Amino acid sequence: MTKKSNSNRPLRWTTQRINLGTPVTHPSTKAAYRVYKRTPSRTTVAMTAGSETLSPNQQQIECLERELAFTYDTFATITVHFESLYHTYASSKPQLDQFKSATRLGEMEKELLIAYDDLGLQVTHLERKIAKLEKRLAELRGTVASPPLEVASPCSSVDTFNTDPLEDIMYPLYATQCQPYYPVFYPYDSTMMMHASYPQPTFMM
Repeated sequence: MTKKSNSNRPLRWTTQRINLGTPVTHPSTKAAYRVYKRTPSRTTVAMTAGSETLSPNQQQIECLERELAFTYDTFATITVHFESLYHTYASSKPQLDQFKSATRLGEMEKELLIAYDDLGLQVTHLERKIAKLEKRLAELRGTVASPPLEVASPCSSVDTFNTDPLEDIMYPLYATQCQPYYPVFYPYDSTMMMHASYPQPTFMM
């Protein structure tokens, strides 16, 4: 009695891969795979139907309002970064004072200033973007007969046409916690381009 050899028998996972990779054809030469179309959800259908009933100007207004709300959220994120940067400076103050030099900046001081300048440039960019969006919204709302919809934001209303939202976002934060220490937080000169209304910190001994 001889034992049948299974050396020529293909492995199970290999067979599955071959079956998955090679479509099984029907005698009519059509592939056996069936493609299922994705059915849109009720929310998507409702939003699409609502958008189709709006005029082109109203659709553009909604798009600008969403973009403006997203920009305000970005401002809030930068505020959190400012807080984190300030706490980093406050916790490292003893070490900074220990290695402080009158002729040059230390490595930690350079890193803090670079991060501060980067946030300042982001603020300047967002200020210009918000001013541009608000101006365009004001123009479009003047052509629409229906009353304008206010954008819900933690900072200010779009209808006020505020071109300096940094004051609404940043000042309440530093007025309560960080503002008394703000000049100490930035005691060195920088090449950062700041907004005209943004206060330039001064050196405090």
